[in-house]
Amino acid sequence: MDKITIENYVSQLDHYLELRDLTSNTRKSYQSFLRSYLEWLDLMGINPVEASYNDIQTYLLFLLKTN
Repeated sequence: MDKITIENYVSQLDHYLELRDLTSNTRKSYQSFLRSYLEWLDLMGINPVEASYNDIQTYLLFLLKTN
């Protein structure tokens, strides 16, 4: 996945969060989390549209092991 695609997802999220009237800091935090997740999916060769619950669990385990 290229940077443009990741930024498209992040932009869509930001628009939604803005509609929810969340603070700028909260929005930046959510954007950062989404970017990290999308980059991990890309490294694993997983299309975000096809990501499963199991993929999310694997990502969370990855975060636990690397932090």
